[in-house]
Order: sequence, then structure tokens, then C-alpha cells
Amino acid sequence: MEIRRLNNGDTDALMDIANYYIFNTMSIWQRDIRPRSFYEEYIAVHQDPYPAFAAVEDGVVVGYASLSPFRHVNGYDRICENSIYLKPEATGKGYGKALMKKLIDEAVRLDHWALTAWIDSENQYSIDFHKAFGFYETGVMRNIGNKGGKRLSVQILQLDIQ
Repeated sequence: MEIRRLNNGDTDALMDIANYYIFNTMSIWQRDIRPRSFYEEYIAVHQDPYPAFAAVEDGVVVGYASLSPFRHVNGYDRICENSIYLKPEATGKGYGKALMKKLIDEAVRLDHWALTAWIDSENQYSIDFHKAFGFYETGVMRNIGNKGGKRLSVQILQLDIQ
């Protein structure tokens, strides 16, 4: 397994993974397909201090992870939000753990103060995954999202870096 920075050659893999979650889960609350340009821009903007990484096995991208600005207000510039998505067949094989470790290491290197996770409240697997890395619950925003005609709530978790 290799963990490396996302690059322009990863656009198709990134689109395929994200589209799986958009169309088949509540993990991404986006309801419609995003254009290729969205993913090209995603790769372009995910540089320090908010990098993105690919998990690669035998030359194939099996997952990706990123640090993103918590809010686009400079008073929050030491806080970031994490995202990790894997191909369904890649779950349970250590890729997610490797990506999370990389994100935490990068957050430390980049002198961030905390990581946040905003997770669909019914996604207990992701909540437990984050808690295993020391994230703790900070709140719930109830009924703020909608997808597939369903009202959704988000569980907010935080990991203090410093």
C-alpha cells in the first residue's frame, strides 16, 4: 500500500469513488453528479495547508482523504475538516486507518489545532472509526440535510491536535 498526494491523474478514480457514495449512501449529502471540473478543482486546491492523499494498491487508487478548511473565515484557519472515502471493496483492509494516520500526521506537521468530522448521524461505522483515533463528540445538528426525501442529521466530532 502506498499513501501519496492526490494528483491530476487521479481525477477519474476520485470521481468514481465519490459518485458511489453520492448515489448509494448518505455519506455524501450531494444529490447530483458533479462535473469533472469539480474534481479537477478539488485536487488543485488540496495543497498545504489542506492537502489530499490517495491510497494506492498495485497502481490502483482504492481511496482518498483530505483536510479541508473548517470554514472560509480566517479566524478558523488552524482548524480543518477531514474526509476519507474508500472503494467499497477496499473497506476493512487498513486503507482507511493508513489515510487517517496520514491526515493526523499532516495536521500536526502543518500546525493545525484540531480536526473536525461531520458525519451522517446514522453512519455509526464512521463515528466509531473516528472515535478509535481519539475524536470525541461535540454535538449533533438535527434535521439539517435532505437526500432521497429524507431529513438528515449530522454528528460533529473533534480531535484536538494541540
